[in-house]
Parts: sequence; structure tokens; C-alpha cells
Amino acid sequence: MTLACAGLLSLAACRREPAPLSSALRLASAGSPPSIEAASTEIRAMRVHGDGRPSVVVGVPARVRFEARIPAEAQLALGLVVRPIEAAVDVSVSVVEGAKSSPAYAERWQGVRGWAERRIDLGAWSGRDVELELRATGPAGATVAFGQPELLTRPTERRPNVLVYLVDCLRADHVGSYGYPRPTTPAIDALAAEAVLYEKAYACAGWTKASVGCLFTSQYPAEHGARGLDGVLDPGRTTLAEAFQRHGYLTAAFVANPIVDHSFGFDRGFDRFVQLSREYVGKAVNSVNTDAADLTTALRPFLESNRDRRFFAYVHSLDLHFPYRPKAPYDKAFATGAVPGDVDLYDGELAGNDHEIGVLVGELKRLGLYDDTLLVVTADHGEEFGEHGFDRHGHSVFDTLLHVPLVVKLPGSKPSGRRVASEVGLIDVAPTLVTLAGLAKEPAFAGLELTASTAGGAVPPRPGLFAEQIGARDTVYALRRGRHKYIRRLLPEPGSLFFDVGRDPGERDDLLPGHGAAAAPFERELLRFIQEGQRGYQLHLDGGNGEKVEVTVTTTARMREALRLSVRTGETLESAPDGKRVVYRYVADGAPRQLVLSADPPEAPLWFAVTAAGRPLLPRSVDLGGGRHPESMPFEAGPGQLGGPLRPAPGASLAVSLSYVATPGTTPELSAEAREGLRALGYVE
Repeated sequence: MTLACAGLLSLAACRREPAPLSSALRLASAGSPPSIEAASTEIRAMRVHGDGRPSVVVGVPARVRFEARIPAEAQLALGLVVRPIEAAVDVSVSVVEGAKSSPAYAERWQGVRGWAERRIDLGAWSGRDVELELRATGPAGATVAFGQPELLTRPTERRPNVLVYLVDCLRADHVGSYGYPRPTTPAIDALAAEAVLYEKAYACAGWTKASVGCLFTSQYPAEHGARGLDGVLDPGRTTLAEAFQRHGYLTAAFVANPIVDHSFGFDRGFDRFVQLSREYVGKAVNSVNTDAADLTTALRPFLESNRDRRFFAYVHSLDLHFPYRPKAPYDKAFATGAVPGDVDLYDGELAGNDHEIGVLVGELKRLGLYDDTLLVVTADHGEEFGEHGFDRHGHSVFDTLLHVPLVVKLPGSKPSGRRVASEVGLIDVAPTLVTLAGLAKEPAFAGLELTASTAGGAVPPRPGLFAEQIGARDTVYALRRGRHKYIRRLLPEPGSLFFDVGRDPGERDDLLPGHGAAAAPFERELLRFIQEGQRGYQLHLDGGNGEKVEVTVTTTARMREALRLSVRTGETLESAPDGKRVVYRYVADGAPRQLVLSADPPEAPLWFAVTAAGRPLLPRSVDLGGGRHPESMPFEAGPGQLGGPLRPAPGASLAVSLSYVATPGTTPELSAEAREGLRALGYVE
């Protein structure tokens, strides 16, 4: 029997049926907030051993009441956590009708360390308007979390389960069904034989945060916000999980990469967000030792306990992330010498991860979920092994990083074995899954719906696919259209490349020297994309020798984004919770630093204060363009006050320049002054 849900906390009602799940309307929208009497009360995301859920957290003694109309064959589902673990707390649920209170469930807490899952049958009250009363009694100081309380009932529509499995760092050309000769991916290949495989699928960035942001929001990084080291998902952007949650799906994420974390907004829309690498959050990703087998272990009980519900699940493995440490028997499976090289070890990690994907497919079949599940396997980006002078990822936008697998297995595995040769992007995944699941379209999703291509139709036309890479040292963009690809590197050194990727998929033969005219339309289009992504105030700091530099930027409006384009270890960027103040601190080492600051609204002025070694910087050390300098420090600047050629201040140890890049569309073409400003900052040659 399949259930659909609507949380009482997110306060919804859900339906159930002998097939998959969808959800009913939210009780909160009917206007009845919970009534809570407790020693203390919080409504927040409760995280227990990395498993986070929206919860009512109350101090004992506590009583929580929800008004509800009980649907037919209804169940109340919730998670329970008691702290301290050994507290002797009595938990009960009663159904209240007027002066009559009828017990539905009661237990003495048994000392469970993690979440305890509970289902309570409410069928005896079907069709009646009641209050559900959750009580907790016991020793003072104990707390109880009621995690994501939901009414489950029979769904009115059949919709598939949806499961997205993302393999971090998986480049497409190491997958068997994409032509790789080594047997690294028998499980993915078997799945592809029952699915639709997109031969030319591309990420929008060469590192995890920005790319997963594109997958979740169907927006490019400049729009979704999670692009640089400090960026978070724009709360105004709809996520894929929110889209499914809004339609009653139980939404859950099982994540091994600590970058994909609630601190950057990636938990939005998930009823459960399980961060398996929670102890590594805030530390180097390379220190994580969680592997795909741990994900399988965490996912199994979720599938087992929710086999009768309609769910959207996101699974994110990390095995292929450097350092490569495959477990036996995969540690030597591809060794070409006495000591396996990086590619051998990477392939071993892939084979181990692929095995776990096979285990997951087997589990879906065992539980009777496989035929009713829309299953996607993809990656956030690839990995480089010196092909263009780079190793790992996060430095370039070559196809060694951007070309990722995309396998979409539809319910019933029909069609099967189809291969689509058209170019698609990760930004197309969200609108496609929503449509394939039969949900209402999300107007905020910018990607294409690929639904027609799954049935033999064409991929809709598009002007091109863009990519952006903003890392600690590198800022680089790309535009792909048809068989050609244009790359523009801004930092650390400006430069452009133009490839015929149809003829030269390895991107070795730069056509720009002899084909400038052919590249010109790509350059213009990419420049507009760059302009959109770099819109706002451009603060460039250069020089200095060991001084502690502090930049404070304030506004009476709101800072939409503070983006560091060049980052060194030890420097900090702090943003005030109200979005009105940013403080950037670093020790000058001669290397340039650059901040992009955008306000909301864009024309709002900012106030800048720059100090070096604790002393205010002299105004003549700050160039506002056209030979102008501020009259004092701190100083105010607005878009209309900036423009013209930027010239380094003569004799200044620390030179600062400030310019403004307008939002595309505010002027049809870049003005000469704006173009000169971009050229001075390395954006235009």
C-alpha cells in the first residue's frame, strides 16, 4: 500500500493507495497553527547524527495539539527523539473530540539514540474533525522532538517515486556505456540498457556547490547564488525538493559530501536531510572517509519503512573525490603496474561505487519499487588527470570536467536502451523530472523539459549551454553551441580559446588565431553572460607586503551577493545577518584580490572603508575610474559615480580600484567606459 503525505508540521495531510505516493493539501494553509504548552518550545530543523528533520522540539512536560480532518484509512507518521537518551519519558498520542479524549498510542521511551519512526493508525476516526494531541511527561529538563508529523492517507493520483543518484567527480568517458573500455560500471551500464542515456550531458560548473545548485534550481550559478566559497542558495529560488514536497512527496537526501549541506541552503525542501559526513562539515572535503556503502546502509531502512509512500530521494556519493582509496577488491582491479596510478585508483573507486548502485537497484526490486521509480544517475562534474595542465577539479571548464553521465530510467523501464545525441545540461534535470512525474510545471525552472526526447522526440532548441567556474584562483566561463565551444578565462591570467568539439573532443586545437570571425558571436554572447554573472561593484585590491587589510562595505539596502574571485588560505569574509554589512580581511602578500558586490536594488549606493595595518587607506590610493579618487575614507559610491579607465595609483603600496558592471539589458551594449573597466579587470582583452 503506497502512501502520500502532507505534514502536520509543514502541516499537511497525505493520501495513500496500493501504489506510489503523493500528498494532500497542507493543514497550515487551512489556517490552524499548532497549540503548544511546554516547558520550552522550538520549531526548527532537528539534526540527530546527521539526520535533520523539521521538528517541534519541546521541553517536558509538553502538550502539542493539531487540528485535523482525519481522511479514510489515515495514519499519523512521525519521528521521535528524546534527550537525554536515558530519560524515562512517556510519549502518547490522543484524539480529542470536544470533551472526549481517546488514546491512540502510548510508550515509555526506550533509549534509542537516533530517530525512532512511529506510525499510528487513525482509521477509527475517518472523516471526523478532531484535534490530535501529542503529550510528553517525565523528568524536568528532558526534551522531546516530534519530527515531521504527517497524516498519511490514500492518494488520488498515481505518480512515480523519484530517485536521483549523483556520483561526485564522475566523468562520462570513464563509464562503459559512454565508450570506456575498462569494466568500471557494469551496474550503470545495465541500468542504461533499461533507460534513456544522454550522450552529451554537461554540468554548469567544474565543482560541486555551483553544479548541484544548478541541478537543484534549474538556474545558472549567478542566479541560484551558491557559486563561490561563501555563496548560499538564493532562498527565493525554488528547489527540486520543494517542488516535489509541495505535491505531497516525502523528500529525503542522503549526502556524503559536506559541501552539500544545510549551511549553504541545500536542505531546503527536504523532509529529511541526512548528512553522513557531518563531522567533516567546515573541513577539507578530501578528509571525508564516508563511502557509497555507508549511503546504501543509510538508504535501506528509509526505503523499507517508506515503501508504501511516494518519495523523492537525492543520493550523493563521494567515493571518486581525491584522494582515491578504493577498498578491496577494487584497490588493484585496474592496476597497470606494481603501484596503481591515479587513474587506476579512480577507476577502482568508480567500480566500488558502481557496485553499490547495483545493490541499490537490487533493493528497489526486492521491495517492489523498481518498476514504479523514476531513477536518475548523473554527476556534478568530472575529474582531470593532467589533460590540460590541471589535476582534480575546480580549475577549468574543459569537458573533462563538464561532460557528465545522465541516465534516466523511467517507470516500467520504457522506453529502454534509447540514446539521445543532443546537448543537454544539468539545469534541464529538474524541469524534466517534474514533468515526467506528472506535476505542475515550475515557472522558475530555466532549463529545458526533455520529456519528448525520452519518447523519441527532439530536444528543444536552445541558444547554447553556459558554464562558470569560480574557484580559489580561477575564474573562467564557457559557452557551447552546436559543435563549437568558446572559453574565456578571467583569472589568474586573461585569455580565450575556441574549439570545434565535434572534431576535437579533447579540446586540443585552439581555432581562435585563425577563426576570430567565427568566434565573435560566441564572444559577444559569453561576454553578456559574464556581465550578468559579474554585475555589481568590482573591488580590486593589489599589492601590499604583509599588512593586515580590512575592507568593510555597508549599505542601507541589502547586499545580494559578496563574491570573492581570488581566495587565499586564512582570509575571511563575514556577512551580517541583515545583509547590510560585509567585512573582508586578509594579509597582503602581493597577490591581487577581487570582490564582486551586488546590492538589492542594484542602484543602491555602498559605503567602503579600507584599512591597512590598522590605518585608513589614503583616498588617493583608491581609483574610481577616469582619474578620480574619493575625497575621504570611508567613502560612498554609487553606479553613476564610477566609470572610465582605471589607473593604478602611483607609489601606493596597496592600490584599490572600484568599478561597476551593469546588469545586461540596462543598456543594449557595453559602453566604452564599462568596456574599458572590464578590460582593466581582465574581462576583455
